[in-house]
Amino acid sequence: MTTPTFAPGLPPGTGAALPEMCPPARDAFLAGHGPAAIVRTKIRAAIQRPMTGHASPAGARYDFARILVIVPGHLGDVIVATPAITRLRAAHPDAWIVALAGPWGRDVLDRLDDVSAIIECRFPAFDRARRGIVGGGRPVGLARTVARAIAAEVQRRRTAATLRGKFDAAVVLAADFAWGASVAADAAIPIRVGAATPGAAPFLTHGIETGGPAPVGAWGRQTPRRHVAAQMIDMADAATVALNATAPTAQKPSTNRVVRRYDPETRTLVEAPPLGVSGRALRYDPHPDDRADAARVWADAGLPQAGGPAVIAIHPVPGAAVKRWSPARWAAVIDAVHTAYPARVVLTGTTGDTSETQAITAACTVGPGPINVAGRMTFGALGAFLDRVRMVIGPDGGTLHLAGARGIPTVRLFGPTDAAAWGAWTGDSAAVVAAPDAVAIPDVRGVPAVHVSSPRRCAPCHRLDLPALPGGATYPCMDAIDVAAVMRAIAAAWEASAPTT
Repeated sequence: MTTPTFAPGLPPGTGAALPEMCPPARDAFLAGHGPAAIVRTKIRAAIQRPMTGHASPAGARYDFARILVIVPGHLGDVIVATPAITRLRAAHPDAWIVALAGPWGRDVLDRLDDVSAIIECRFPAFDRARRGIVGGGRPVGLARTVARAIAAEVQRRRTAATLRGKFDAAVVLAADFAWGASVAADAAIPIRVGAATPGAAPFLTHGIETGGPAPVGAWGRQTPRRHVAAQMIDMADAATVALNATAPTAQKPSTNRVVRRYDPETRTLVEAPPLGVSGRALRYDPHPDDRADAARVWADAGLPQAGGPAVIAIHPVPGAAVKRWSPARWAAVIDAVHTAYPARVVLTGTTGDTSETQAITAACTVGPGPINVAGRMTFGALGAFLDRVRMVIGPDGGTLHLAGARGIPTVRLFGPTDAAAWGAWTGDSAAVVAAPDAVAIPDVRGVPAVHVSSPRRCAPCHRLDLPALPGGATYPCMDAIDVAAVMRAIAAAWEASAPTT
């Protein structure tokens, strides 16, 4: 592996990747680390001052732990967080576990019986309706920066006020979320666990090292990374150890529930044994109504019943515009699948995706083309729908994590994101390099998954806040993934998922 080029103040590998970055990504990186970024950071620091000094409130002891899990992400991110929440529940079966979550991720938590209650919060940095209100890479004027920071701070203080005195521990289940960590601190929650990033660490009592800034570009693809699910499990385990240390003796969980030991001197977890599958798998449990809706859509679409041709689902439209692959290439893949395999392709998506799925359908030239069911199901019904398919193909995102949670083989396309950190969750807590393209790897349940990563030197850049390009253009990192690479991945997934007799 070659030595990366370091650029002052930028993540490892950025210097070598910058020359090949598309203008929006390059501008975002430079805007996020230049003089204007320093001014914005100072403005936010001046506005965002702790209200309580992070003191723990005096109050009555409870016979059960009251744990707040802060899960700001969208559907896929929340699914990746489910093993950590499952771990907390296993360690604290009588605890009151409350999720502070965005409305965009609530669907997953509504179906997770480990969660006692949900409090909705429109986290500014994760609110796509107000994209960029906090920390976005696009340059904005000074007045707008101040206005956005003030709005975010008002919301932060109000959120902290509603939580104050109600919890014994908070776990921030996000890779880098200083806003959420500061909410927990200003809510005077005694135990606060999260990623020990520069912005969040001052607000945490137990910071988990995540390896520093994610490396960028081709060098980053060769750098071992820990999966985000593994990092979140570390956070849950650290909270368990901290709660055990402060709980009354009679209330301490038995030692077999403490799966890791947290070292306060080094602020790291040590002596981590292998984890059981039940505590590591991603979870998403459709309701009976979801299953009924999925069966109805399947039948109405005329899809093959049991014993008929295999069905391959393609979910082509990602949540972030930068992950989009062109309709023409999806059509070429569908034509090739219909030519080479005894299978029917079905296109899935939200109501907002229908124009794109219609364009893909129109571009197909082989046979009857795909069956388009985009916009006809909720996310829950989609989870039940995917139970019936042979595999799911699409850009890295929520639906691919949903397929993983349902135990369905996947083919995942990675452009701006890193397959090692966000790919199929194998249950490996160690840092690993992403598997080579077109090689099926078993996930934590043994279900095959195949990754296809962009070959561009600037990928991954980890920039998901970039705007849609005009004229329906795709970003260079996704455009560099060719149809042949995807077809090789499909072949690997098809062979690995062949029914056993």
